[in-house]
Amino acid sequence: MANIITSKTKDKAERSRKCDEFKKFYGRHDQTARVPSFCHPISIERMREERRSLIRTLEEVPMDMLTRSKIKQELNLCETRLNELDEDNNTARKEFKDDADRWAGRRERLGNVISEVMPTRKQERDGRVNPYTVLLWEKGTDANHRIEDPDTKEKRSLEEMKIEYQVLSGLTGNEPDVSFLQKD
Repeated sequence: MANIITSKTKDKAERSRKCDEFKKFYGRHDQTARVPSFCHPISIERMREERRSLIRTLEEVPMDMLTRSKIKQELNLCETRLNELDEDNNTARKEFKDDADRWAGRRERLGNVISEVMPTRKQERDGRVNPYTVLLWEKGTDANHRIEDPDTKEKRSLEEMKIEYQVLSGLTGNEPDVSFLQKD
């Protein structure tokens, strides 16, 4: 039986593509990660500190040639990785700046939707939150627990929206932690 492409199918494909449009901010090393590396500045700073430590070790500590070559190899690997991460981050930021207002607005709309769906802190303190229901909303495993995207009107899971919010927050220089969206 031949697949028939209707305008409805095309619209759904277009909406789905728009939902995943933020994934262009992921770099080469981020493809399997939950969020891109620029959302983890502390990890990148740790790598920079490790590089400084390796350089100091090479300069100040007497060692045999074998150990020196291993440390140099480790230093080269670390520098290569840092350079690639910097290149990926710069590319993502450049792409973001090309349409910064649209992405900032998208981040704000996602924040509003996420805030409405998350249980309040008071409900959590009082023990009135069913963890199973929260998990259903997070994973969006069935149609009843999926949320309408504010821009594309596509039904998505809360987790997908939170990931996109975190990515856009990292690019705008805001805190990527979604717990700040939770109402009191």
